Amino acid sequence: MNFNFYSSRKERLENSSISTQQAYERRSSKNFFKRNPHLKIMLIDLLLVLLFAVIIIPFFIKITKDVRIDDYKISSKAVLFEENILLSIKIVKVNKKIISKIGTDQIKIDIMNDDVLLESKNSYFPKIIDDKIYITFIIKETLIKDFVSINFVSGKFNKKVKIAIEQ
Repeated sequence: MNFNFYSSRKERLENSSISTQQAYERRSSKNFFKRNPHLKIMLIDLLLVLLFAVIIIPFFIKITKDVRIDDYKISSKAVLFEENILLSIKIVKVNKKIISKIGTDQIKIDIMNDDVLLESKNSYFPKIIDDKIYITFIIKETLIKDFVSINFVSGKFNKKVKIAIEQ
């Protein structure tokens, strides 16, 4: 074994092993990301997280058409059938702990067209977890063209939703 010490970095690298020389060549690269591969991985992870947080999750939330009130989930669907629009609203009690209730035990559903009330129904919320209540409406196609406007009212809760009509 040789115990010579070289004060110059260049001389030390010339006498070092091949793997050390290759590692130094990668480190001395001009490209910032080649010198810091861990930073490159972190930026790719950050981009993936931002992609999910900004684009994908809000896109799927808009598609679901669900309305949440206290421990209830309300989903609705409008279908064009013959010359009528069939509107189905499903209310499901989910297993969720609520601290302060904003709704009552009853819900009022208003079908609107240009701020004109077409139909209205009242219903009680289900009492048992995973129990479902279906509320249906039949509306003439001539009254509504593109979408159905629904207004859900229960206690302090008031939500207006537009449902696209499926063919």
